[in-house]
Amino acid sequence: FGVEAWVRSNSTTGNAVIAYNGNSANSGFGLFRLGGNWGFLYGGVVADGNTPATSDWTHLAIVRDNGLSRFYVNGTE
Repeated sequence: FGVEAWVRSNSTTGNAVIAYNGNSANSGFGLFRLGGNWGFLYGGVVADGNTPATSDWTHLAIVRDNGLSRFYVNGTE
């Protein structure tokens, strides 16, 4: 599966859900802004959350294939 979104943040305070499927505490997957960083959550675990959020438009994507999750920011893994 894959989930993607074009995002732009006007704040780096608190957290924000961009797209999510499931229960963020223990299941599912989704894209988030985690404070000042973009990231993704898979199965209730932050799998990546260290890509700085900016006020520029940014393309985020999660791709899950054959048990492997990959997080892309502007086309770069």
